[in-house]
Amino acid sequence: MLRPGYKFVADESMSQWRGKDDRFGVRGCPHVTKIIRKPKGVGMELKNLADCDTGVLMALEIMAAKEEMRAREHAREYGAGTSLLLRLSKNWHGTGRVVVADSAFASVKSAVALKQRGLYFMGLVKTAHRKFPKKWAQAIAIERRGGHKVATATEDGVVLRAVAWNDGKKDKTTGEIIRKCIVASCGTTLPSTAHRKRRWRVVDGMDEAYCVSVPRPDIVAEYFDGAAKIDIHNHFRQGPKGICLEARRTNRWEIRFWQTWRGMLAVDAFKAYRHF
Repeated sequence: MLRPGYKFVADESMSQWRGKDDRFGVRGCPHVTKIIRKPKGVGMELKNLADCDTGVLMALEIMAAKEEMRAREHAREYGAGTSLLLRLSKNWHGTGRVVVADSAFASVKSAVALKQRGLYFMGLVKTAHRKFPKKWAQAIAIERRGGHKVATATEDGVVLRAVAWNDGKKDKTTGEIIRKCIVASCGTTLPSTAHRKRRWRVVDGMDEAYCVSVPRPDIVAEYFDGAAKIDIHNHFRQGPKGICLEARRTNRWEIRFWQTWRGMLAVDAFKAYRHF
């Protein structure tokens, strides 16, 4: 059994797909999603839950058409993002574990719904900022890079923290500092290990790498250390140095998904072996 306090991360991945298939009474893949920002942006979209300690995938849900998604459990009550979190984490309700979620899932509503089911939460707030003090987080003065501000509130009996962290990233258009905004039902803002950003400079005509250390509170460190786990898993599966089963040529969507599934199992086995 996983010990209490284990953290899970919720994120998304893609099973790359191209072509059409008339067999089995289906004209091509049952549902294709297009996400421009993804390295492989056309395919079956998968929502995943992974263990932050081992990096092993714990749950998976395949996205469908809007009509079907609206009929799934919790969707009518909570909407898309929160209902997905509740379904992915269903087997661990009441265990006191921490769910780390990116902006696709993160909101005050998600934090409250999970806490009411015995799970803690921390997530990066972007567009789903209802009841989150986003204007305050972006406007309040933070004197130095790596500084932060925190506010607390209670929503439906759940104590929440809103953290604004200045990591120094600027908007490319306006040049304004973009704060990272995190909502959490757990964690502390005591100092943690600094975030090390890799940078390059030219010395004597040669490129030289160096690191910039940016201070961060513990709640920010916990979030970013956990949030990368599914991306790392995807890189092992799809990256240029990964197992790349999805690079095999096929126009059959069911074979493509089978390759994706086999790749996930292979990466899980490797990660479990390396950890234990």
